[in-house]
Amino acid sequence: MTGIQLSREQAGSGKTILGVSPVDISGQPTRIIGAAQDGLLYLFDPWTGAEVGDPLRGHGTTINVVTVVRRPRSGDVVVSGDEMGVVRRWDSHVGDWVGDPFRAEEEIISLCPASEAIANSPVVAAADAAGDVHFWDVTTGEKAGRTLSTGHSVRDMALVALGARLGVVISDDDGVIRCWDTHTGDFCGTVAEGTSLAATSVNGETLLAIGSDDGQISLGALSWV
Repeated sequence: MTGIQLSREQAGSGKTILGVSPVDISGQPTRIIGAAQDGLLYLFDPWTGAEVGDPLRGHGTTINVVTVVRRPRSGDVVVSGDEMGVVRRWDSHVGDWVGDPFRAEEEIISLCPASEAIANSPVVAAADAAGDVHFWDVTTGEKAGRTLSTGHSVRDMALVALGARLGVVISDDDGVIRCWDTHTGDFCGTVAEGTSLAATSVNGETLLAIGSDDGQISLGALSWV
């Protein structure tokens, strides 16, 4: 890989960055936001590698993951999760946190966003170290569906449209990818074997890319379920 190296060492603090995500800020170029071991969120210029502005403060402990929930009409929301199970929302325009934090019982290890394009309102899924997956509406701060107890360590996940419903597809430590209905908590079925996944929508159809231990990537429609 070539290009500018985005590292906290370059900016001078030497702290470890545990999660990254692109973020669009109104009136500014796209930035890269990094979740750091020192409990701060840092913004970087992706072209120069330079740190931009002051870090976002509010966690006070190691931040494991960060993502961005797209809201075309009202502005994107940055969401971050830490080792104490706290999930915070941030206004990407001004850098202030929004409302009260969400709280899980265990360390947050994965976050996954769903935009208004596939959900009635923008939603974030948060997987904790116990294998439970929580869903919150990032606009209202309310729970958005039942907590799923997968019984496995979550490796990767994607929020997808299941017709008029919202589903979550999860890869776990067994190397199995499964799908659940986020509203009812019902298990929809096994999708495939694999260790990682990504989802996108093409012409109204949900497509999955699934990575496996043998170095293969499989592409297919969610109709596999």
